[in-house]
Amino acid sequence: MARHMGSTAADVDGLETGDAGLSASLVRIGKIMARPQLKKWRPVMVAALLLTLASKVFAVYAPVFFGDAINKMTGTDAAFSAVVLLLVWWTGARLLSSNLPYLRDAMFAPVSQDAQRLIAVEAYGHAQGLSLAFHQTRRTGALNRIIDRGVAALDYLIRFLAFNIGPTLIELALAAFVLSTRYSWISAVIAVVVVGLYATFTALLTNWRTEQRRKLNAADTELRALAVDSLTNFETVKAFAAEARETERYDAAMRLYNKNMV
Repeated sequence: MARHMGSTAADVDGLETGDAGLSASLVRIGKIMARPQLKKWRPVMVAALLLTLASKVFAVYAPVFFGDAINKMTGTDAAFSAVVLLLVWWTGARLLSSNLPYLRDAMFAPVSQDAQRLIAVEAYGHAQGLSLAFHQTRRTGALNRIIDRGVAALDYLIRFLAFNIGPTLIELALAAFVLSTRYSWISAVIAVVVVGLYATFTALLTNWRTEQRRKLNAADTELRALAVDSLTNFETVKAFAAEARETERYDAAMRLYNKNMV
């Protein structure tokens, strides 16, 4: 969210995004979802979470059913009815693991939209309550872009927290259980270690990319601010015959944005 930096005339125009890690962001998201205004959506949240967990369970056991069907077909005591039953279970598990997330997204969409509305209105009210000195800087474009980016990121973070981290850990635990019971505990340990190494590498890479993303966001904010504020204050631009200078500033901001994008 936008933050008003300081109170002196020199830095009253300062805008920046909050600098927080993933854990702090997830804690904030949890606090947002726990607000009384979203209490009416609690049953929907629980149902969406249960659908996510169910899809993970079916995703883990679908290959088990398919493997059992293949083993039955190649065995000496192959029974047609047993093979068909296992294939039916496999088909059902595959369908449910693939389609339950779509049902979950449809159920959770109103919750996400209501949470985004709540944060957007809160940010807008905060912007309205800022001092006259802040609004006289006319950083409308930058402020609007920061609010839009924060609200748009809320949906991603909510889904990441509720439908990715926890359910993925449960899926890993189920997969390790299946591997240990079907094969050996060594297979389960290898799977957990490999996933752990992958998660560690992903976290390190994400932290590195976050810094690059902050630079890109800053360049994007400046670009949008120049475009919106210059066109909004066209009377001043015309009065000082600053069309060429504003165009050069926009070109410089665009070059910086392209540099950070690449």
